[in-house]
Amino acid sequence: MLRQAQHERKWSLSCSTYFMHIPNYSVHSLLCKYALMIQLFNSSHLLNKNGLVVTQLRSALPDVMAIYAFGSRIQGVARASSDLDLAVLTPGYTDPLLLWQLSGDLAEQVQCDIDLLDLRAASTVMQYQIIITGRLLWGDKLAVGLFECFVLSEKTALNTARADLLADIVKKGKIYGG
Repeated sequence: MLRQAQHERKWSLSCSTYFMHIPNYSVHSLLCKYALMIQLFNSSHLLNKNGLVVTQLRSALPDVMAIYAFGSRIQGVARASSDLDLAVLTPGYTDPLLLWQLSGDLAEQVQCDIDLLDLRAASTVMQYQIIITGRLLWGDKLAVGLFECFVLSEKTALNTARADLLADIVKKGKIYGG
């Protein structure tokens, strides 16, 4: 918490120094603009089922089955430099180069860095985190239901498989060695 406060103070001071030459500048007005920017990412016009992000992704990936947003912007803990994390579910694996190009196109439109990942190619733990803590922006109900059930089943199997290992780590207080 202290480190975050120090970072925010440092950021605020550097912004103050940088923006001093702007007429009618005040730290308060900058913070108000920053707060508004954060709210816009959670507002309906960007992230709803008919919003810019969903519309662009559905157009570029016609076979997309689901679109999720996750991370700091969705959880309400974003900073000015935070990116928008998005995940797409398609019938197969999506070309990483295509995802990279799409993230760049979206970033230009929403004025924020975009991380766009293929949900199918993500690890089980990452898939689980996205479906549990993220927000489903758009999805085919049947495909989403089946995929989420699959992920929950895989995560349960993973937890079962590593239960003894985790218990041993807790008991010994070490990850490696005697």
